[in-house]
Amino acid sequence: NMFEGCLLFNQTINFDASLNTQMLSMFKSCTSLNSTITFTNASLTTSAFAMFRNCTSLNSAVTITNSSSLVNTREMFWDCTSLNSTVTIDMQSVTDTYTMFYSCSNFNQPVNFNTSSLISANYMFQFCTNFNQDISTFNITNLTSAVLMLSDTAFSTANYDLLLPAWDAYGT
Repeated sequence: NMFEGCLLFNQTINFDASLNTQMLSMFKSCTSLNSTITFTNASLTTSAFAMFRNCTSLNSAVTITNSSSLVNTREMFWDCTSLNSTVTIDMQSVTDTYTMFYSCSNFNQPVNFNTSSLISANYMFQFCTNFNQDISTFNITNLTSAVLMLSDTAFSTANYDLLLPAWDAYGT
């Protein structure tokens, strides 16, 4: 909760996070935050839970590199209503994306995540009313729950038609 509730915080963030294992609610409710955010060498081993939740002005690129041990991105961008920028996160170990982009009403960017460890994607894009991206490349080998993952989005028939055969090929 390092900067949680810092309403006027809006500094460029370029941070060597090699000693950080968790970033729980780090910038939660920093409603003015809209600067470039780069975390290099992130040693996140457990959670980025609610890291940017309710950062309603956030619309800058977010990059978190070398976070290959990160397992939880729950609520990470919840209610970042202005967000429509690139999000780059090493997600190869993430198992839970519960409400990761929940209510990010402007978000409509490609999400090229390695989802091979993903177990739960419940509500991941719910209420992202502009979201209409091809996610057929998501690896769902381990996915067991995706309740309302795309509910109340702009997910098109064309993207749905790409998704169904790709995910059906997993046989789950």
